[in-house]
Amino acid sequence: MRLIGLGATDADVQDIVQEVFLVVHRSLGRFRGESKVETWLYGIAIRVVMTHLRSWRRHRRLVKALEAAPEPQHAIDVERAAASSEELRRVWRCLMQLTPEKRTVFVLYEVEGMSGKEIADVLEIEEATVRTRLFHARKELMAHLETLRRAEEV
Repeated sequence: MRLIGLGATDADVQDIVQEVFLVVHRSLGRFRGESKVETWLYGIAIRVVMTHLRSWRRHRRLVKALEAAPEPQHAIDVERAAASSEELRRVWRCLMQLTPEKRTVFVLYEVEGMSGKEIADVLEIEEATVRTRLFHARKELMAHLETLRRAEEV
């Protein structure tokens, strides 16, 4: 769910999880044990999510759903929860503007807490590529957030 964003519906998440399990089942015989099982599973999950996100129509639907997401109703401090929820929506709106490759590295590093080496193993790329994508993802995210902030001030 973290890789596809807050705009994903429960049905989207369930579809992707089911597809991941199908791919895992089909690929189990090819698992050679050269990496940790978690690394192998993350790799499969990321590839399934990336395939899912490549569909422009789905991407647009996720962004639209994110913008229309309801405010939390059960918060003790509704005003603070609303501000926090709105800020989270802003960040995800900006994250969805990053390429899937950059967004994936950013989410795995910043949200999931994976190391650069673990991400490199999962994505089957060089660790230097992970660092480069993370650098550019942070830079672009900050630029998108600044643009959004300026637009909201007007």
